[in-house]
Amino acid sequence: MNFNIYNPIKKKNIIKLLTGKLNNTKYNGINGISNVGNNFNWTGNDLAQANLFCYGKLSFNPNLNIKNLLNEWIILSFNKNYHVVNNIKTIMKNSWYNYENYTSPLGLNGMYDNKTHYGPNIDDSEYNSNGLYHNSNNKSLGINRYKQKKSCIHQYSKYNRKIFSNHITCPEKFLLFFHNLPYNYILKSKKTIIQHIYDVHFSGVKTILINIYLWNKLKKHISFKIFDNVKKRLKKQYINACEWRDQINSYFYKKSGIKDKFNRKIY
Repeated sequence: MNFNIYNPIKKKNIIKLLTGKLNNTKYNGINGISNVGNNFNWTGNDLAQANLFCYGKLSFNPNLNIKNLLNEWIILSFNKNYHVVNNIKTIMKNSWYNYENYTSPLGLNGMYDNKTHYGPNIDDSEYNSNGLYHNSNNKSLGINRYKQKKSCIHQYSKYNRKIFSNHITCPEKFLLFFHNLPYNYILKSKKTIIQHIYDVHFSGVKTILINIYLWNKLKKHISFKIFDNVKKRLKKQYINACEWRDQINSYFYKKSGIKDKFNRKIY
């Protein structure tokens, strides 16, 4: 979780936004959307409750340390056992970024099924048939939004719009959302875009396997009902991540004709 206001050069605290000092605005506020339902634990996955807890605490005091909040939530929800705290913290701290990696690398999003908004459907008829999201061909991928007169890029401040409009200064996590670039474009990691796509999809699956291993170590330390619920969710996430890996990697391999340099199996 990251509650800092994004700025490519300098991160400003959310308090400055709420007090109007960030954008010189008179009326300011904060709101959030939570997917609570009829599940016995409200959120379906017990670990997802941390989002509600941290959001509520940070709404009242944005200066709170997110790492301390996560520790507090784990202890209140489970117990203070060393393995419980450390394993759950390890599982959760990179969960958002790992999900982004295997579903929307470098900001290349919208490759999901339009009806369910869940599994991969790379050329969904409504979104991607007209190149609205990945806009890929055999040479390049991504959207040149800075060239579009009605693009969302024009909703940003002049300062941020200038940064997003240049592929050199655009943060790489948003790169393909704002720019169309060749598959062999070199990232700051020295990897090509296509190799990065391959790598994060393979690493995404690996990370979930590690999370399953860490969770299984906690069987004796937490209630069976919670343990079993999260175990099933992690197993389902592993299946989903494999599906994303196989479909996305295969799609862009066929588009680009560029092999994975590690010769991993791409279906």
